[in-house]
Amino acid sequence: MPRRKVSRGTTPSVRITLSKPSFPVNAGPHGPAPSYAVAAIANGGDEMTQEYVGPEKAFTLRYPDDWSCVRQALRDNELDRMLLYRTHGAIGAVRVTAWRLRDEADVRRFVVRTQELYAEPVEGEIEIMDLIRGNIGGKDGFIRISLGAEDRVPTFTQMFVIGAKSTVVMATYVVPLHSTKTHPQKAESQTVLHIVTDASLT
Repeated sequence: MPRRKVSRGTTPSVRITLSKPSFPVNAGPHGPAPSYAVAAIANGGDEMTQEYVGPEKAFTLRYPDDWSCVRQALRDNELDRMLLYRTHGAIGAVRVTAWRLRDEADVRRFVVRTQELYAEPVEGEIEIMDLIRGNIGGKDGFIRISLGAEDRVPTFTQMFVIGAKSTVVMATYVVPLHSTKTHPQKAESQTVLHIVTDASLT
C-alpha cells in the first residue's frame, strides 16, 4: 500500500483561519444530501488503496487509487494542509487541514471553538443548512452543510471536523450546486465520507 510520510515540528498554540476551499475549475456534476451520505457508510464504496501519513504520524488518511493528494502551503500553526480530488473527472475537491494539540481536553475545546466560529456564514457563503455535533467515525466532531457562491457559481459545501487524542482534522468538500444529487456526485460524496470516517488520529 503506497504511503507518504512527512515530518514537521508541532506548534504550542493554534489559531483557526476561517476560509472556504475552491472546487476544480473543470468540475462536473456531483453532490449528495447529508442524510444520503451518512446512510452510505454501510453501503461500501471505492476501495481505499492509498494511504497518506501526516507529519509526526498525527493522522492517516486512506483514499482510492484513482484519487490524488497534493500538499499545500501551511498557514499559521497548522500541522498539515492538502487537497484531495479524483484524478480524472473530479466533481469537487476536499481541502484537508490538520492541527496538533497538547491533549484530548485541548482537542475537545478546539472542536467546540471551531463549531462556534463557523456558526454563522463566512465570506462567500449564503446560508448554513445544517450544523450537527456528534460522534463521527468514533471521533468527536461536527458536520456543517452550507450554500455559497464562488466566481458567481453557486456551491454546496460539506465540512467535517473530527478530533481525537492530540489531533484535529478538518475536511471541506465543495461542489457546484447544480451537480448535487446526481449519481456521480453522490458516489464522490460517499468516498469523501469514507475518507473522513476511516481517518486514524493519534
